[in-house]
Amino acid sequence: LHNVLQESEEAFCWHRDGRSWPHYDAPRRLFRPEANVPEFSAALCLRSSAAGRFVDSRKLRAALKPEDLKLLQQEELAFFDNQLGVRSERLRVAVESDDAVIFDLRDSSRFEPEGDEEVVAAYQRLCHQAALAAETFQLESGDMIVFNNKRCSHLWERPAEGAESPWVQVALGSRGAQDWPERFVK
Repeated sequence: LHNVLQESEEAFCWHRDGRSWPHYDAPRRLFRPEANVPEFSAALCLRSSAAGRFVDSRKLRAALKPEDLKLLQQEELAFFDNQLGVRSERLRVAVESDDAVIFDLRDSSRFEPEGDEEVVAAYQRLCHQAALAAETFQLESGDMIVFNNKRCSHLWERPAEGAESPWVQVALGSRGAQDWPERFVK
């Protein structure tokens, strides 16, 4: 059993479970190909209480200027992780999937976007919109929340100083996994 809130600092940054955490093939590739990102992430709080925020990609798409969305869909960015000193591969942070746009958000205090100035500026505006559109959640021991990884990003809040550390377990799943070429996807 693993407590995701003690395994990685990434849990406290915007993420979609299974996309960049755990890292896919570090240090060459930090991001898993979108086709192999699990559709759902179920988080079960086993001890204490855990809080966090999530943001729906549909709200972000509606709030973004069309020219920003176009830039983020066409141009790639890399991210430098100031904590680990690792640079990610270049990727598009806005990708069409079915009838939605999937956004990859990174915590701006830790992950520094690198690329064309216009694209970086559009990405920073996206992050600002994410902060405005984010909704909070609170789990108590025994509560579960399920995230649609193809529609939202989430982050966990750090526990208050001196508070009991929550224990949260995460399970990942996809309806289309039977169509994946491999039985086990790393």
